[in-house]
Amino acid sequence: MTLFSLISEEVGDKQLRLVASAALAGVCSIVALILISSVARDPQAASVANFVAFAVAASASVLAGRLSSRAMVATIETALQRIVARIVHKIEHAEFRYLERLGSAEILNRVTENVTVVSISSSAMGAILPAVCIFFCGCLYLFALSPLAFALLCLLQFMSIYLYWRRNAASNRLIKEEGTARVRVLAMLMELLGGAKEIRFGRARTRDVLIDFKENSQTVSRINARTNQLFDDNALFVTVNLYVLLGAMAFVLPEHADIKRSLLSKLIAAILFLWGSVRTVLSVYLSYVQANDALANIDAFEKRIENYHSGSESSSVDPWRGELGPIRFADVEYRYPAENGDTPFHIGPLSFTISPGEVLFVVGGNGSGKSTLLKVLTGLYLPTAGTLQVGNAAVEPNNAEFYREMISVIFADFHLFSRVYGLPAIKPEQVYRFLQDMQIETKTSFQNGEFTQQKLSTGQKKRLAMVLALLEDRPLVVLDEWAADQDPEFRKHFYEHIIPSLKAAGKTVIAVSHDDRYFHCADRILTMQYGQVLSIEAPRLREGLITETGKDPSAAKTRRPMDN
Repeated sequence: MTLFSLISEEVGDKQLRLVASAALAGVCSIVALILISSVARDPQAASVANFVAFAVAASASVLAGRLSSRAMVATIETALQRIVARIVHKIEHAEFRYLERLGSAEILNRVTENVTVVSISSSAMGAILPAVCIFFCGCLYLFALSPLAFALLCLLQFMSIYLYWRRNAASNRLIKEEGTARVRVLAMLMELLGGAKEIRFGRARTRDVLIDFKENSQTVSRINARTNQLFDDNALFVTVNLYVLLGAMAFVLPEHADIKRSLLSKLIAAILFLWGSVRTVLSVYLSYVQANDALANIDAFEKRIENYHSGSESSSVDPWRGELGPIRFADVEYRYPAENGDTPFHIGPLSFTISPGEVLFVVGGNGSGKSTLLKVLTGLYLPTAGTLQVGNAAVEPNNAEFYREMISVIFADFHLFSRVYGLPAIKPEQVYRFLQDMQIETKTSFQNGEFTQQKLSTGQKKRLAMVLALLEDRPLVVLDEWAADQDPEFRKHFYEHIIPSLKAAGKTVIAVSHDDRYFHCADRILTMQYGQVLSIEAPRLREGLITETGKDPSAAKTRRPMDN
């Protein structure tokens, strides 16, 4: 996809109007040139009528060019808006496991930065069509003055264009390299921001991180400098081309053709006039090449996202209609994609049932598979083998979104949106009641669809996320080590008040926990080890089997590195 193909696709039936306005700008410019030339040749032609004609032609040229330019900018921006909306839609429907592997740095670069590059080029591109029409009309005028001069112009320009494109091959290659290097810099910058705390605990680490970032940023700077130098040289090449053309007209053409001095002055004036449009087109070339490269990146990213779709059309029928029912794992497995020839981590086969209204605690050491289990349980990962059945229907790609609509989940790496989305009917007094229950009513309040203060501690942010989960009022609540960042007093409030109130409301609660002193608050405890369910039993049957950390002693005997 190129910028011109994008414009052609977006303009559609408005193409004729866009070209007509640009052509009008070109014709009126040449009319103004002819009038000025006639007055310069014969002072007697400086009449009021000619002045009015010149003013009308000049004004019409400016207005038509402005109309064409604005239409071009609006066309590009509309097309970009449509592309971004389409990509966001595809990201929304892409399988979560692929988005995790893709990474936010590449998504940000491929979408936001490349769209910005194309958007910036739109104002420059707006000047191209009028400039091309002015050049075309000027060439017709030059042909009318002297076919021989026109032939000389064409010969020299074809030679110049050939040399110009040859010179720009290196620039195009550098622009592509710059795009790849910029992704690396953006990824490094996100690492610097994400690890802002960690790099302060080791001067050697800080030095190495900054050196790595500096090397990558210097690569981008070096490529940019080389690219701009090449385009500067090309601009000088265009100036040299003008001098060659003027020299040929002034010194060579009169020697081989009967050219009057008055005609020669007209020819030189016409060439100087035309060269303004040539400069405009060539000055926009860098923006055009960058925009094409950005569009190619966007197009490649969009096709890549399409491959991340499950391939199944979403069903319009909700098989559960908001009723949760028993959750059954029937030989469920999930296997991560293999990378670099390594054996991928996997969980399963898992077979167990979670009853409606049950409180289930999930425990296990690091790398036991708890996080993967939660992602399968919540429908973010679809089983690579076996069946996850809820009620009388299996969770499949075409209905997983209906299943997720029944779940309120707070992951360990949860994200808190700046506004409350998806809950338009909530009332401030309802929110305030939950804020009180979470004991943060003095820290923040709810106004105009958003919380007034979100600069809170991690534990307080988790309480705010819990407020949203309570407002959603869904039948399944999943909590990933939610109590880990709470103080002892509120931790007790969570286990002995919040969880029982959720159970009393008929909700199923699944929580990852290592607080063995509160295991009596669960109906059952599921223990994970090496991707398998080691046991799933009532807490009273586990007395004396849980260590202070909540991990099964058998899991501590042998350890091996494993993804969670």
